[in-house]
Amino acid sequence: MSKSDAYRGRIEVDGGIDAGNLSKVLDAGADIIVAGSAIFGREDPAEAVLEMKRIAAHYIKIPEIV
Repeated sequence: MSKSDAYRGRIEVDGGIDAGNLSKVLDAGADIIVAGSAIFGREDPAEAVLEMKRIAAHYIKIPEIV
């Protein structure tokens, strides 16, 4: 399944998301990510957040300014 421009819902993925599979989840069309143990299960939760933010930054779509 893929998103189309007419689809206005948001896709959330919760469970099993970590830096190792985040790109695949975002490639599949997820808009919202829930990552609990991938953050809080790490020795350095702040670094885990930064790592996932760096990955997600490649998928952020900035609308054109008209």
